Amino acid sequence: RKDDAIKLYRQAIEVDPQSPQYREYLGEYLHRLDRQKDALEVWRSIAQDDRRSRDTLVRLAEVLGTFDLPDEALEVWREAAEMDLTFAQELRFAKELRDVKQHQEALRRLDVAATIAETPDEQEQLLKDRIATYQQAGTLSEQIAALKNSEPTAANLRQLALMHEAAGQLTDAAAAIRRAMAAAPGEIDVLIVAADIAERQNRLTDAVETFQELAKVDSRFRTNYLQRVADLQMRLGQIDDALATCETLIDANPASPETYQFYARLAFRAGRDEQAVTSLRRAMNVAPRDNAPRRMLASSLADRYRTDEAIELYWQAMKYETKTDDRIALVLSLIH
Repeated sequence: RKDDAIKLYRQAIEVDPQSPQYREYLGEYLHRLDRQKDALEVWRSIAQDDRRSRDTLVRLAEVLGTFDLPDEALEVWREAAEMDLTFAQELRFAKELRDVKQHQEALRRLDVAATIAETPDEQEQLLKDRIATYQQAGTLSEQIAALKNSEPTAANLRQLALMHEAAGQLTDAAAAIRRAMAAAPGEIDVLIVAADIAERQNRLTDAVETFQELAKVDSRFRTNYLQRVADLQMRLGQIDDALATCETLIDANPASPETYQFYARLAFRAGRDEQAVTSLRRAMNVAPRDNAPRRMLASSLADRYRTDEAIELYWQAMKYETKTDDRIALVLSLIH
């Protein structure tokens, strides 16, 4: 049977020789049979001859890494790097290097990634990966000392705050981010770090105020900020304020059932069951074919021994559910 399986895998490769997946599957099967040399030979064929390209080499490297062959994986990563990796691939290569404690080479890959980073999100991810590399290399304190001697721009102070935070030096992180806020009032990236540090320091009121400011100045992620505000207000025991924030969230996204579900989750946590139920019914009115609010309400009612209402909702959900697995899950919910 083993030989038959191997034969079928090889036939699949012959039918579609350019597809790497069948070579991956055959290599994995041989690996499970403890035929390591044969598995490696099959995997290497993913990026051989006319199939050799940057992307096939990257895929091969990731396959080798998955099967705990780090030396072979890094060798292939280096071959791929000669073909100009994308930004995302450079970050993945750097992570592989960090994982085997080759920190200097990891930093060099991040330097290359910096030359092709195009968006603010990419720059931010690059900064986080640099800090992670310094931390794992044990050089974070040296980098902090060097940055303290740099020009105190808002960007440098924000980076300093992130480094202090990574080092667990929250008091120093808070001091640095306050200086950054003074240097660049209303700067969104600075405010985000300030809010996160305040929350980590358990200065929840300060975190609420900062996220509220972010909700005003950064409309792109207003929903996320308002959710953070409501969660923090719940932690502070400010239940009425939290639910009022949820109403603001709903006003900002009245057609989104997820906002009503968020309100319901907080209301249930606070013991405001009827408000939670009302919010879920509003979600069902807004998006009648979306089963998530209906199933959430049915489950909550069942937990509260309102069995007849729960059963009715599960049957309603069955009408809108088209996937077999989800219909089976609904039947199981009815049974239990």
